[in-house]
Amino acid sequence: YFTTSEYFALKNIDVTGINNLTYSEVLAESEIETGVNSLAISIDDIEQRLIKNPWVEEISIKRALPDGLVINVKEREAKFWTLKNGVMHYTDRVGDIIGPLETDKFLALPLLEIADDSAHIAAEIEPTLHSLEVVLNALPEDFRRPALYKITQARGVEVFIEGKKLRLSLGLEDIDGNVKRVAMVLDDLIQRGELNQANEIRAHGNKV
Repeated sequence: YFTTSEYFALKNIDVTGINNLTYSEVLAESEIETGVNSLAISIDDIEQRLIKNPWVEEISIKRALPDGLVINVKEREAKFWTLKNGVMHYTDRVGDIIGPLETDKFLALPLLEIADDSAHIAAEIEPTLHSLEVVLNALPEDFRRPALYKITQARGVEVFIEGKKLRLSLGLEDIDGNVKRVAMVLDDLIQRGELNQANEIRAHGNKV
């Protein structure tokens, strides 16, 4: 009776947590629609379908009886563009591909280049990249737009600031310390009013 009663016919489907995905995309991929009996729906099946979307990191669904369904989505956060096999993709903070650039999901992000022998480094220094992002966000507004991040075994992490011809270069040895040293130098240059004159700041071997 409960799984056939019109009292439990689905009327309201709420979707939360979406930024890059659209409501219609979530509904289409979930393969559910209004009118079906909410108790006859397999929540596990819906979650398995939605988690296959590359933008979805986590998914949870709950019934809002008698006639509702709430789909909670946690999206993966795109942090960079990365060129792979001639196609530009969105990637997360550690360089893992999310999906190709699309005009209807266009995000202006810095380019990430990782040398072939350095793919493991991005994941290892993910907290450091976040700390470096915090440092950049504390700079004057026209210095907050890095155009390119490069990660290599030889040169560590390099950041090119768009429009300012400024390169930050941080060695992988004591890289967290190098982030702090670069932050101190940047702050000193700001206090002196000389940041616009800087072309490159290198923090390698405990020296700047």
